[in-house]
Amino acid sequence: MLVAIPEEAAVFTRFAHDVISEGLREGTVLIESESGPFLLVITGAGMTAAAAATALTLHHPPAGVEIAAVISAGTCGGMPGRVKRGDIVAATRCVDWSADCTSVGYEWGQITDEHVRYLSDRHLLSAAIADGAVAGVFASANVFATPESVATITAGFPDAIIADMESAAIAQIAYRAGVPFLSLTCVSDMCSGDGGDEFNANVFDASEASARAVLRLCATIALANAPAEIA
Repeated sequence: MLVAIPEEAAVFTRFAHDVISEGLREGTVLIESESGPFLLVITGAGMTAAAAATALTLHHPPAGVEIAAVISAGTCGGMPGRVKRGDIVAATRCVDWSADCTSVGYEWGQITDEHVRYLSDRHLLSAAIADGAVAGVFASANVFATPESVATITAGFPDAIIADMESAAIAQIAYRAGVPFLSLTCVSDMCSGDGGDEFNANVFDASEASARAVLRLCATIALANAPAEIA
C-alpha cells in the first residue's frame, strides 16, 4: 500500500491488529489486518518521491516479504462534472499529463521510449468497480491542480477524471517490475485553486474512505489468492 503523506497513512494504522516497524525502512510498516498482511509505505509527495519509494519497495522488499500487488491509496483532486468530492475512484490507466516530447514525434503524455499510458491490473480494477468505485483515467504531474490545470488536462486527456501527483509514476515502476497495479483513491477536493483549503478540510475523511475501499479490495484479493503481502 503506497500513500504520499502521513495523513493518508494514519487511517490504515487505526484499522490494524498489529503494526510492525522494527527492522523496516523509515516510512514503512508491516500491518496485520482483517484483510490480510500488507506493507504500508509513505512515499512522500510528487512523482520522483513516489517512483523512488516504489522501486525501492519492489526491488528491495523486507526479508521474507513477497509483493503480490501495488496499490496506491489516499486522496486526489476531482475533475468537475466527472466526479464529486467523496467519490472513490479507480484508475483504468495513468498518464503523466506534464510530459511533452511532441516536438520529437511522441504523443502528449509520453516520455521518450516510454508508454503513453500505464494500464491498471484488470482483476484489481474489476473488483474495485464491483465495490462501487468510479473508474477512469488518472492524470498525474508535480502540480497541485487548479482550474487552469484541469483545462489543460481535459484538452489532452478527455476521459481523465482526477488529478494527482503520484499515480502515473507508481504505475510506471510497477509495470517495469511486472507487478499488478491499481490506484484506488478518494476525491478530497475539486481542483478549485483555493490554496488548498478544500483539500485541508477533507484530507482525513477522504483518506479514511480510500483506506476502507482499499482494505475491502485486499480482503477480496486474500480470498482469491494465496497469502502474500500487498505494497
